[in-house]
Amino acid sequence: MTHTNFFYALLLTVFLWSCEKEVTEHVVSQETVPVSETVAAKSQCSGCVHYNAGLTEAQRKALALKFAPQLRFDRDARTFPQNAGVIFWNSGGRSQDNCSGKLHDNGISDGHFDGDIKDKKALIRSYYTIVRNTDLSHYFISYWWAYWRQPNCIGKTGGHDYDWEHITVKVKIAGETAVGAYYAQHSEGEYYNWSALERVQTHPIVYVGKKAHPSYKNRSRTQIPCARDYANPDGPKDYFDIWSASKRLVELRCDYKWAAYSGGWGKPGPGPLHRAYDIW
Repeated sequence: MTHTNFFYALLLTVFLWSCEKEVTEHVVSQETVPVSETVAAKSQCSGCVHYNAGLTEAQRKALALKFAPQLRFDRDARTFPQNAGVIFWNSGGRSQDNCSGKLHDNGISDGHFDGDIKDKKALIRSYYTIVRNTDLSHYFISYWWAYWRQPNCIGKTGGHDYDWEHITVKVKIAGETAVGAYYAQHSEGEYYNWSALERVQTHPIVYVGKKAHPSYKNRSRTQIPCARDYANPDGPKDYFDIWSASKRLVELRCDYKWAAYSGGWGKPGPGPLHRAYDIW
């Protein structure tokens, strides 16, 4: 590495660290729980709403940890969930107030975000929201993952910058027991009864597609380009227990500038707090 390349690499490292610090430390404490369940967050972007589901912040975190999934990645996967704030602050296309526009790749090498799971596992970040339905019978815990990009699936087609993926766990409030989960897959998804899912105690197992990152309930040893991904892990080295990294399971809140952003995350569109919730 030349002195010039080393200098630019050092600058990039310092910049990413500063973004990480802002994302992890910029938290507004919610001392009271609004009756409406809409959290009155300090957000400069209109239209952003997150909910408390009738629970305190600590109770929401405990509930999210209880049913947090185990992710199982394909043995040849090269893209993994990242810190959404770092992705956001390293992207171009934002408006001056960081509330609108359309994010685009700002020229940072894919190599910073892509790689082998043994090197990237420590960077995996998961997010969650919790809402409850109007008859107050069930919680709906959505777990979200942000990817820097979705690789091409056929030649130079099918790929795009940015990719938000999720599953939603349905929990019966009485007894706090899970009854099922919705696994998002591209523009569609599938709902499964809890008994039909592979689990580690209270944690559903999610097999993550190699390229487009859909969520499957079983491993996938076949591929239909741009329709079904490989999701074939090679044992525990390809597993990630979200609940074991509790500090990297973060509630999506409107007081994070990157979460409140109402513009497009590239081709996939708006972020989770500006999408319809999966409630059934």
